[in-house]
This record gives sequence, C-alpha cells and structure tokens, in this order.
Amino acid sequence: MYKSGPDYIHNFVGRNMLLSCVFLTNQDLIKFLKQWISKEAYHNLETLSMHIVTEINAVLIRQSVESEEYDPNEPEKRPKDYVVDIPEVF
Repeated sequence: MYKSGPDYIHNFVGRNMLLSCVFLTNQDLIKFLKQWISKEAYHNLETLSMHIVTEINAVLIRQSVESEEYDPNEPEKRPKDYVVDIPEVF
C-alpha cells in the first residue's frame, strides 16, 4: 500500500484524487480544502476521495472550512451520483 502525505497532496494537479493510507494533520487538510474551495489551487480537481489514517478532528475541520449541507432538491449544484473515469493503478 502506498502512503500519501502533505507533499503529495499539495502538489496534485490532476482531475480526480482517490487515495488510501493518507497521513495528514488537521491543518494540512484545512489548508488543502480552503485552497480548493477558493480556487486558489487545484484548478483541475473535480472529485476527491481519501482515507485518512491519522486521527483528525472532524468538528474542527467543519468549523474551519466553509461548506453547506447537501440538498437533494438542488441536484444541479451537486449530483447525487457521478461517474469518475480514472484508470485503475495497482
């Protein structure tokens, strides 16, 4: 299993990020999310899925990053389901 950390995450330039065994601090994740949401960085990134191995404080993350609750009545904002066309790499 490959390990991913802040150096890998912060230098990502692709469209779809799918990672397992991720080692990030709360501040690493907050920085990443804020830069992505504000379009300051990660301009090509469309989807993100990661399994973070280190313990993170979900409450702190939610308080630190502007977000909104998913509303199924507004599918134009974010579809309920989507297809990610990434190649499998092992």
